Amino acid sequence: MGAASWGTDRLDLVARGASSIKLFHRVQNGNTWENWREIGSRFLSGPAVSTWGPNRLDVFAKSWDHNLLHRFCNGQAWSEWLDLGVIGTDDAPAAVSRKRGNIELFVRDEATGSAPVPTPPTPANSTATTASATLPDTAPDRKEAAPAGLGC
Repeated sequence: MGAASWGTDRLDLVARGASSIKLFHRVQNGNTWENWREIGSRFLSGPAVSTWGPNRLDVFAKSWDHNLLHRFCNGQAWSEWLDLGVIGTDDAPAAVSRKRGNIELFVRDEATGSAPVPTPPTPANSTATTASATLPDTAPDRKEAAPAGLGC
C-alpha cells in the first residue's frame, strides 16, 4: 500500500488487492472516505505513490511481466499506464518528490541489486538505484477516458 497527501484534509491511498492482481485507489477528503476504485490490473507488486503538488498523484507498480509502469492523475482524470522501460525489478518501487514536477523513483534489480535505468552513479555498496524525471502537468497524448465517477 502507498499513501500520499497533496493538501490539507486530503489523503490518497493506493493498494493491491489482498487476493488479486488489481490496484485500487481510495480518497479521504476531510472526514469522508470515498469507496475503493480499481485503477489497474495485472500487477505483481504493491504500488509506490507520490505527489508533487495539488491535484497530482503519481502511481508506480511492477506489472505481471516485471516491467515498471507509471500512471498519474491530474485531479480530473487518470492517464493511461506508461511502461518506464525498467525490466526485472525484484521488489515494489518506492517514490518521493522533493519539488514540483520531479519524482525520485527507487527500484531494486532481481539479479544485480541495481535497476537497469540510466541514472546517476550510486555507491558501490548500494542495492537501490534512483531514477529522477521531470514530469509534465498533463499528458494529453496519453489521456484515457476515465470510467464514470473515476476522477482522483
